[in-house]
This record gives sequence, structure tokens and C-alpha cells, in this order.
Amino acid sequence: MTEQKEFPRFTNRTASAELTPDPPIFPGCGRKRLLYEVAAAVIKQAKLPAYKAQTAIYSLSYVLHHRREELNLKDIWKTQSVPD
Repeated sequence: MTEQKEFPRFTNRTASAELTPDPPIFPGCGRKRLLYEVAAAVIKQAKLPAYKAQTAIYSLSYVLHHRREELNLKDIWKTQSVPD
């Protein structure tokens, strides 16, 4: 319940502030979001009955951990797609 009370205060405080995304951080977030979207699409096709978001995150973590070669996040951001 506290979060619900604090969120309006946070938004009011930040609405008047000059907030701009940090250039090195913003593309990194976008790259990770693209990876998540691909994983979520695969999970959706599998038609799992529940826990889709958690399954997508853990599956992505597993694949990235066990991948033999380094994943080039800059290429993902540049092409806006994930390699096969």
C-alpha cells in the first residue's frame, strides 16, 4: 500500500525535473528489451498456461549464460533485431 501512496509523490517530483536518459545507458536498456521481446514471443508461441514473463527471463538468462560466443549488443541495437 505504501508504494501506491508514494508513486504520485514521485511522479509529481520528477515531472518538473529535467530528466534525460543517459546516452550510454539508454541503448543498453533498449538492447536488453529487444532480447526480452524475442524471448517473450517464443514463450507465447509455446502457449504456456502461466508464468510467461518469468519463463522468458529465466530462459533468456540460461541461453545467454551457456552461449559459447559473446553476444554483440551493439549490433542488436544497430539492426534492431536479434541474430538466430
